[in-house]
Amino acid sequence: AYRRYECEQESVTLTLQQLDPKATYTLTINNTNTQNYTGQQLLQGFVLNSDQKGQAFVIRYNKL
Repeated sequence: AYRRYECEQESVTLTLQQLDPKATYTLTINNTNTQNYTGQQLLQGFVLNSDQKGQAFVIRYNKL
C-alpha cells in the first residue's frame, strides 16, 4: 500500500479476498507491527493509518 504525496486522507480500509473466514491469520505491516485476525475480520476490512504523505507499506499475512 502507498500513500501519495497529494493524498489528504490519512487512513484507508483494506479488505483481503478468498480467505477462510474461520481461520486465524497473522498480519504484519512493515515487519514491525504484527497482529492476529480472523479471516472474517480481514474479509470485512481493516484500517491502515498513515500520518506521513508518500509513505509505503508492505503488508504480509499468513494463515496459522
